[in-house]
Amino acid sequence: MKSFFSDIKYNKPWQLIFACIITGIITICGFSTSIKAAEIDFPFYPGEKLTFQLKWSLIPAGKAVLEVLPMETIDGIKSYHFVMTAKTNSFVDIFYKYRSRIDAYTDIKMTHSILYKKKQRVGSKKKEVTVNFNWGKTNFTT
Repeated sequence: MKSFFSDIKYNKPWQLIFACIITGIITICGFSTSIKAAEIDFPFYPGEKLTFQLKWSLIPAGKAVLEVLPMETIDGIKSYHFVMTAKTNSFVDIFYKYRSRIDAYTDIKMTHSILYKKKQRVGSKKKEVTVNFNWGKTNFTT
């Protein structure tokens, strides 16, 4: 039984050297990719903030903000803290008042949610939600 490589013939020594170099480069690139995957470098840091102007067609309607707050420890787990706030402006408040704040906490590897809190007001209705994720017991509580 012949192997796939037994049919490959190198007429000149430089072809063999070239094949070895290419194989080495591919191998090194493969290892460096797996090493980089282990070192997680996130594209955001505490203190970063994104502010969005909300519009309803051409009418300014409000503002939304996404923030990365300083890291916190939640239930003994070091966590990133993300906040999203959104609110309508005073003109839109006359018709449809909206206020919302969402706090989300995730482990530093960004693989698990730790805590989620939402405080929302739409018109005269208010709603608060808190979800604690317990990955050790594989459950969550609200």
